[in-house]
Amino acid sequence: MIVDDDKQALEELDRTILSLVELRKHLARKTHKPKTIPSMMQFLDMLRKQMPSFQTIVDELDRFRVQNDFDGVVINAGLYGVADPPTNVWWTVINPVDDLLANEIDVSILTDLVSHENRLALLKFLTSGSKTYREISDHLEIKGGAFAHHATPLLKMKCIEKVERGTYSITERGWEVLLTILSLTTRLSENSR
Repeated sequence: MIVDDDKQALEELDRTILSLVELRKHLARKTHKPKTIPSMMQFLDMLRKQMPSFQTIVDELDRFRVQNDFDGVVINAGLYGVADPPTNVWWTVINPVDDLLANEIDVSILTDLVSHENRLALLKFLTSGSKTYREISDHLEIKGGAFAHHATPLLKMKCIEKVERGTYSITERGWEVLLTILSLTTRLSENSR
């Protein structure tokens, strides 16, 4: 979803982001205690009592839980916005844990995207705006077949797109993939210290 410039929508988004930051801090404090939360319903009740500002999001999660009859959910969300180049990206993905555990997953999709540092470097480079083949190949120091070898999986997975002949741009999916991978890698490296 692309965030528009409507003042009310942006204010609501700000409130949601502040609530998510508050939730993250709260959960970080909770994870250092031996107390466990045996069910999603109890978890949502805890949030309602201890975090009134999170009430709307908790109610929505609870409605979603009841409607879909599940006990756990994984939420992946991201927000990024800058003036130059004009970029406003917002996404959320909600998956019931049971569905994730039950599905057969082809991890080669992910490994194809991240099997070489040049693919992430290409995505990162495109976050500053559309680039020509020459700009990309000069920046990454790759030419011809090597460029195609790295660009093809990103094009196939719709992480980048050709916006005109010889010019490439990162897509919303590309932002999601890049920031999710970087976020997960950062967390893993912090936990390994």
